[in-house]
Amino acid sequence: MANKVLIVEGSDKSKSLSGWREGFEFLLRNAGLAKLPRIIPSFGRDKAIGEFKKDYWENDKIYLLIDLDGPLETKSQLLTEKGLSKSSGHVFFSIQEIEAWFLSQPSILDDFFGKGLNGERPSNRLNKKDPSLFDDAKFELKRITKGTRRGTYMDSIHGPLLLKKLDASTLTNYFPDEFGKLLKALGHR
Repeated sequence: MANKVLIVEGSDKSKSLSGWREGFEFLLRNAGLAKLPRIIPSFGRDKAIGEFKKDYWENDKIYLLIDLDGPLETKSQLLTEKGLSKSSGHVFFSIQEIEAWFLSQPSILDDFFGKGLNGERPSNRLNKKDPSLFDDAKFELKRITKGTRRGTYMDSIHGPLLLKKLDASTLTNYFPDEFGKLLKALGHR
């Protein structure tokens, strides 16, 4: 039986994608996957989609995880626009983008970034709403981390490190339609 493969959208600003691979491996291991898929990070959403389309038709054990960059209601529209409708059972989204995953767990942001110059923690600056409802979760993350010990959030630097700190069960609770189903597709019991 062929191993499963997960192609993920990485930052198109990263010089190296190994941090994204390590971050996702750590997260999936902590989620309790008995066998990790081979994780292939890509430089941005369009390149990830291209990789997936190139290989999916020959191997039904390939999955794709990308940012939706919109509310959940836009999922089928994006699948159609990107020519992914026929493989929709293998395509999963971070709603609206992966930064919403980080916003769903404000305590990790406090631990990771520390206090800002004014002594305020990122969680105290966070707009209190469902993380999937942020139109621009990356902007919100940058806003609340500005002036912290580690500096303003940068996806290429902080994203892979924050992935390693996420609690998989919390993600499943916040994003059951995407993260929870991705885990099941990858073999989580």
